[in-house]
Amino acid sequence: MSKLTDVVGVVENLEAMRTVQTRHGSRDLMRFNIVDGLIQIDCIQLSSIDASRTTWKIKAKVTRMWPSIFVADNMTETMKGYNLVLPDNDDCHVHIFVYADNWKYHVDKIVEGGVFVFSNFYTKEALGSLRPLSSKFRINFSPSTNVERVEDDFMIARHKFKFIYLSDLFVVANAYEKPDSPEYSTDVIGVLVDFEHVWKIKIMYGLKDICKFRITDGRDFHKVIVWGNLVVTTDARVKEVREGFKDGEEEPIIVIASSTKLKIWKSSVQISTLPSSKIYINLDHDFIFAM
Repeated sequence: MSKLTDVVGVVENLEAMRTVQTRHGSRDLMRFNIVDGLIQIDCIQLSSIDASRTTWKIKAKVTRMWPSIFVADNMTETMKGYNLVLPDNDDCHVHIFVYADNWKYHVDKIVEGGVFVFSNFYTKEALGSLRPLSSKFRINFSPSTNVERVEDDFMIARHKFKFIYLSDLFVVANAYEKPDSPEYSTDVIGVLVDFEHVWKIKIMYGLKDICKFRITDGRDFHKVIVWGNLVVTTDARVKEVREGFKDGEEEPIIVIASSTKLKIWKSSVQISTLPSSKIYINLDHDFIFAM
């Protein structure tokens, strides 16, 4: 009987992966020589990810994070897991979902803005409504997933958005096959006007804080409704920016709202935030300088 042995070394003469036929069916084969030292597996681009294997290794920056919360009939909240959005240095980005039982091993390690190497995870086809990204596959952590923080990489953007022009929002929202649950969420950008500070609205679960404003590109105007934890932070950020204006002068406040839901209401488009949304005010970003 053959004896299994663990080895470690430096890979030389690495051959490209190929498929071979065995008595058990098709198998992927990779051959290389190994010499004394350590094996270094290179990271791949996010655009190369598919659902074929579980031995991926990527390097990317965490640009957004948010929890997935389940609310029971008795209003008890349970965290189902955590979500991450990652761009890489190839201007591609991907959505990661980490179930709660795996997230507890990484909660103290992963932070927004950090660059990490992720390895030993699995992928699934991205399904469901109001997805934060249009990427075909989603990453899921497994118990063996490894996360290592590395030095910042200026080649990886801090933020990545996929904006829809305000003039196109009505056409996009009107084309939804399922208006209440479109396939993707939407990133929008515009100048803030008519800001209404925090006030309460009664819904089936009780009173909820909201704030409202409109965004414009100088021609089109659309109403934005902010819900949940974003209400307080958005209100505070708008106040902070306005307090920084010089006496008698008021500069435009540029708003980026990521992962929002579009809905046609009384022949106009209403933009609402979701648990995956984030509001950026006067963000240091190329799109802001272009407006």
